[in-house]
Amino acid sequence: MSLLGLPAELRLRIYDFLPELQQDRIETVTPYSSHQTPSICRVSQIFHRETLPIYTANSLFSFPIDDAPETWARQVESWILALGPSAISRVRSIQFSQHWNITQPMRWMRHVGFYLRIERSKSSDISSRTGLDQSAGFNDAWADHFVKPSRVSDWQVTSGTYPMARDARARRLQSVELLAQTTEAYFRTRGAQEHSTGLSPGDVWFLMQAVNIVASHAIPYYDFNESGNDRGREPCETWYNMKSELELLVAQT
Repeated sequence: MSLLGLPAELRLRIYDFLPELQQDRIETVTPYSSHQTPSICRVSQIFHRETLPIYTANSLFSFPIDDAPETWARQVESWILALGPSAISRVRSIQFSQHWNITQPMRWMRHVGFYLRIERSKSSDISSRTGLDQSAGFNDAWADHFVKPSRVSDWQVTSGTYPMARDARARRLQSVELLAQTTEAYFRTRGAQEHSTGLSPGDVWFLMQAVNIVASHAIPYYDFNESGNDRGREPCETWYNMKSELELLVAQT
């Protein structure tokens, strides 16, 4: 007997054992991904309707957006079209990561990057917490190594740098903290305007654009105490330009 010949309730139980539909499966989306959904979702309309919500709710989506912006714009659009608004609203974890646009990194600095991740808590977790800026269970002793996550509405926002955690050189840590604050402001405004708390295609576009703004404003690494030349003013100009673009992005969405 084929899978389609089984009752829908039994098929749903079988889906629990499929590897591509397992909980907390990391799905890395790249411009070279041939398909945006697992093969089981593409077999038939019935399988698509039954498995796509499970796939999106269980997966942890990761977007390493280091290629050209236009390349990633096409890829994100393809991903959104493949999933559709209904399935995207079930996404509970999505992360964007990118390296700063430094043409020739200085010696010993390596090619540094950062990430922005938002995660939606389960209903039971949401009901047990109140307030907009909480991160229950996060050990304060870790603060020297990681950026403390924050909570806005039912989303947890986390940002950080790599390969060195909390890289304070050239205002990198400040940049990712500003990125997290901007994301919080966006979801706080969005939550006040809409009743739905699920992720939307517009949210995905916002996250990608915000990350790209930070990546395109790499502050040159040198002694910030140096004065008496034009380069001494460059970091502040770059910083305020980035801050202005992020504020404008929130205002436009």
